[in-house]
Amino acid sequence: MKGTRVFQLTTLALVVVAAVQAGWWLFDQSSSALEKVREEYGRRGFLDATVQPEMSFDEAKHTVSYKIGIIEGAQYHMSGWVITGLSTNAEARVRSQFPLAAGDVFDKIKYEEFLLALQNHSKDIFGELPVHYEGVGHWLRPDITKRTVDVLLDFK
Repeated sequence: MKGTRVFQLTTLALVVVAAVQAGWWLFDQSSSALEKVREEYGRRGFLDATVQPEMSFDEAKHTVSYKIGIIEGAQYHMSGWVITGLSTNAEARVRSQFPLAAGDVFDKIKYEEFLLALQNHSKDIFGELPVHYEGVGHWLRPDITKRTVDVLLDFK
């Protein structure tokens, strides 16, 4: 694994080894092992991280080896919100229940878990507020110059 600054190489190796032991042994673009590495970068605010496998064959030795090239990109922090389709009280409740505060390193996993809770109409988010919606459009708006990301939610 070359090109990494965020993780110790041993930490990344353990993520990949754990994925391989779980049966995810094909290192291609759709590989679960590589997706796990991408997720770990997303958890640490690296939304643009790319993970590129390189496979080489040594026919003389009858071996295959893999290298994983990683380009981390910029680390993003939580910035602001654009929320549409909710009352002022419901909007305030969404903001207060979101697991990241302005300035925090953006955690894409926490963001995705929060979206899942919204899509499942979780009582943990709105409590007893009378909120009715069929779906939630969601986008991230990164600002590479400020290294921040805004969360955009559109309740329908």
